[in-house]
Amino acid sequence: MNAHWSSKKSNFFRKNIKLLTKYLFFESQGIPDKVDIVSRLKTYGYSISGVETDDGYKALVRAFQLHFRQKNYDGIMDAETAAILYALLEKYFPGK
Repeated sequence: MNAHWSSKKSNFFRKNIKLLTKYLFFESQGIPDKVDIVSRLKTYGYSISGVETDDGYKALVRAFQLHFRQKNYDGIMDAETAAILYALLEKYFPGK
């Protein structure tokens, strides 16, 4: 891992402790399944049409990443992307 990137990531998480907690949870326990991720993206307002295919799901994740995590928008759901999604839902859609 690049030392500069690692330092930036560390500073970001220090400012966002809830996000760090979620990131560490997903890193250790694994990310939620596709059905849960799609449901949460829909709750946040993303269109879920086309997610039945792998390419459609990847495009949906990529769209979310382009908006909230521009440093890596490969369309692959990872711990950081999941943590961002869950933190946003907790903040803007509590109880859902």
